[in-house]
Amino acid sequence: MPSLLRLAQRSRRKLPLPQLRAIALTVALAVLGIIVPMFTIDVPSIVAARQLPAGVIAVFRELTDFANSAWFLWPLGILIAALGVAALVRPQARSTIEGPLEKLVFLFLVIALTRMSAYYGKYLFGRGRPFVGGEANAFVYDPFNPHPAYASLPSGHAVTAFAVLAAFGMLWPRLYPALWVYAIVMGLCRVIITAHHPSDVVAGALWGVAGALLFRRIFAARDLAFEVHRTKIVAKPGPGWATLRNALAKN
Repeated sequence: MPSLLRLAQRSRRKLPLPQLRAIALTVALAVLGIIVPMFTIDVPSIVAARQLPAGVIAVFRELTDFANSAWFLWPLGILIAALGVAALVRPQARSTIEGPLEKLVFLFLVIALTRMSAYYGKYLFGRGRPFVGGEANAFVYDPFNPHPAYASLPSGHAVTAFAVLAAFGMLWPRLYPALWVYAIVMGLCRVIITAHHPSDVVAGALWGVAGALLFRRIFAARDLAFEVHRTKIVAKPGPGWATLRNALAKN
């Protein structure tokens, strides 16, 4: 689609940067949100989770799979490909297709690239998963160790869940209540099955939201999927899926 080619071009507009004080405060709060749990709740939470009934742990072990990025990337990829083909064979509907396609590409890139970047973050930090180094030790680090046992920070599943929360919510704010439930449950899953410490989940949540915010800014600066109202970035209105379906159905 012609409009999506703008992703490879320079931004069309200069978006105002947040104030330095706001950036510093946000970073400080984020760091505290990760570090404080390391010293307070990481070990007690994991010890308590280990004592839960086996049936409860089994349920959460099944649920946690729904934070796998493949659950989102495959459907989004198929929809993107389908709309791309439709734009070629139905050129009269191209203007209607552009809006939904831009939003789908935004969702795909947010989920795919934040999860990919988190993989390298895990490698950089090399934090040991719960019980690596003993039950009461939440400070086992071996940076650049490729073994999965040292891939605890950040939680990749939390990255995906909170990237989904932020990205879908930015486009369709009415989904926020359901998205919050989904993201929180996915985060709890990682602790309950003792795959991650609570601080890993917090780090993953912040990572996922930050990725969505970054891509929203990139898209808005190129007038894709989002537009700027004064100093606020908002999703472009419509067309709805019914309008899209009708446009594709026309001869």
